[in-house]
Amino acid sequence: MNAPRITLECVTIRLGGKPIVHGVSLDLAGGALVALIGPNGAGKTTLLKAMAGLLPHEGRLAFDAREAASFARQERARLVGYLPQGHQVHWPLPAEDIVALGRFPHGVVDPRRLSPADSRIIREAMRLTGTEGLAGQAATTLSGGERARIMLARVLAVEAPVLLADEPTASLDPRHQLVVMDILRQQARQGRLVIAVTHDLTLAARMADRIVLMDGGAVVASGPPDDVLSDRQLAETYGIRALRLDHDGEPGLIPWQVEDHP
Repeated sequence: MNAPRITLECVTIRLGGKPIVHGVSLDLAGGALVALIGPNGAGKTTLLKAMAGLLPHEGRLAFDAREAASFARQERARLVGYLPQGHQVHWPLPAEDIVALGRFPHGVVDPRRLSPADSRIIREAMRLTGTEGLAGQAATTLSGGERARIMLARVLAVEAPVLLADEPTASLDPRHQLVVMDILRQQARQGRLVIAVTHDLTLAARMADRIVLMDGGAVVASGPPDDVLSDRQLAETYGIRALRLDHDGEPGLIPWQVEDHP
């Protein structure tokens, strides 16, 4: 897989005429798990949606130096896998059919008529997410955590070089939070560019290769976790102090207390 690259230059996104994201410039290359973090209302989801082609933007947004607007819809759907928040499912389809939706950008129109290659990809996505046992269960009967993993399997089935995930560990128990983040990290190790919005600073500090910190619609810091999650930056952006630790050679960070305030 050729390492993908996303380039943003002075990207501004307006909703209802109001700039929600403004002046964002980033250069993100494949082979990395990027954690997109920041307080509520910082613009993280809005920026992710623009990268997924779901919101219009001003400024330059390019994939591998090619303007995002030049991609046909199906072509972009093969390039970018997008996992939104919420994991809502409104149809009582078997979970396996939900995962099969990930093959639609590749020409699959009927989940009951899959090629051997498509079937293999779907089975592998379900194996990675630990959802093989849910294959025949109606998606509307699944728990929130089960739906989250099924929807992740759907995105993995796209086999896109860019994977965008909005709070992928929300509603998951601690074990599956670690499983999902490890899956995303392994996808990055295979050469994909994985960008995950998260509020979990502990997981971001441990799992991410790079962190992009947003506040007030702008990027205020970008780089390795140790640099971005400094005591000064955490105090300025979140108003918190953190407990730091090292276990088995891996860094750990736990939000510990609120900074003194009036």
